[in-house]
Amino acid sequence: MCGGGKHDAQQQQPGGETLAFPGHLYSQLTDAHCHIQDDRQNINSLVHSWSSSSDKSTSSDATVAPLLTGKVCLMGVQPSKDLGLPVQDDGSISISTAALSLNSSSKVLGLPTSASEEYLRDLSKRLPEPRALEPALKELRRQLEAHPHAVVGEIGLDRTARVPEPSIPSSSSTTATTTAGCDNGDKEKKDPNQKRTTLALTSIQHQLDIVREQLKLAASLNRAVSFHCVQAYGHWHDFLIQEGRRLKQMEAGNDYQLQLQQIHASGGTAAISPISPSGIRLSKKSAARLRKEARDAAWERHVASTLQESSDEDEDDEESGDDKDESRSGDDGSKSVASSTLNAVTMTTTTAAGTSGTDESTVAPKYEPVLPPRLCMHSYGGSIDMLKAFTKLDHPPEIFFSFSILINGRLQEKKLRELILAVPEDRLLIESDHHSHTQVDRLLVEMASKVAEIRGWTIEKTVERSARNWQRFVYG
Repeated sequence: MCGGGKHDAQQQQPGGETLAFPGHLYSQLTDAHCHIQDDRQNINSLVHSWSSSSDKSTSSDATVAPLLTGKVCLMGVQPSKDLGLPVQDDGSISISTAALSLNSSSKVLGLPTSASEEYLRDLSKRLPEPRALEPALKELRRQLEAHPHAVVGEIGLDRTARVPEPSIPSSSSTTATTTAGCDNGDKEKKDPNQKRTTLALTSIQHQLDIVREQLKLAASLNRAVSFHCVQAYGHWHDFLIQEGRRLKQMEAGNDYQLQLQQIHASGGTAAISPISPSGIRLSKKSAARLRKEARDAAWERHVASTLQESSDEDEDDEESGDDKDESRSGDDGSKSVASSTLNAVTMTTTTAAGTSGTDESTVAPKYEPVLPPRLCMHSYGGSIDMLKAFTKLDHPPEIFFSFSILINGRLQEKKLRELILAVPEDRLLIESDHHSHTQVDRLLVEMASKVAEIRGWTIEKTVERSARNWQRFVYG
């Protein structure tokens, strides 16, 4: 989605101050994370105004505030009937608890020990039936394949979010609905249970199980991921470390099998490399096994060559012999032995390769890639040490960090400054994290100005650098 300002603008801040922003930079301004599609009334008007402005015969709707920001990442998709989420005629969604289930034995919900048995019984009656994850993944794949440059997001972990109370139909037997994101001051009638929550928290393991499946999909399509994380940075870092180890094991196993094939194809003359092209080092046991395979293959090649030479000599004797019948009889016996031995050598080589395939040290681990190529920790609010730990990972994903006034502006000034200074220059992004396009320009200008102030950059460098990083995050 693109905008494009052509004139200098004064962005009004909540405190009454204004920020001057060069108009020609708006086309380079990028929003790494926003939800403006949720503001259905305004987004439809905005899209209509763009369509009208592209048609010279129709004047654009001057009452709709333009979006000057050049490029944005829209997080989330509108619910689909394929997921079983009821959509009303006006496009709004019935308020309900969206429950997803996996075929696993992990505990899904956690409750405080103070919860009474009566509360637990009542909660079990009120919560909806869990929904299978597979249809949601199928729909997500369909959406991603239809949009080749779309990122996956937002997904993530949250140790604080409670399961919302299910909605209760009104006395008129109509399901209460809500329209999110209206910024015009109109107050919608909302279900009284909309903001109420239960005491139930989704277990971190269940969240990780679902995240794993979403990441697999992103990895299979080579897509970037926008990640939400609240009070779960340690769990997330451990997950990435564990998956990174599995990835290295898979690469080492694949490299072992490749070298094993080369050894047997060359008769033991192929060089053995304990370090794969990707930098993965084979275990000492695997390297020793390859050396043994090379020695065995070389010996088998030597035996086969010797037998072949002996067979050639017998053929020469056959041609020069006087008693052809006797010679032929003896020669048949020699050729039979040679043929049998050669077959035995071939079988030995095949068996060696087959045996090596059953050895625990040589079998490539059965591992489906989970880690996507790139990932953005949106509105990052973790510690400095954890941020540095994420940047030191020596395996995918390449992790970016985006910041927003809406979320990170709540941090203490000292911590925000330390975080922005700690992010590598080529991993820094800015975002609005807002639901309406009417606020996106202002929030991005404020965040860009804050980054420029903290890092000692000009506003031009800040916009140009974040735009370059945004391009690499989305497209690779």
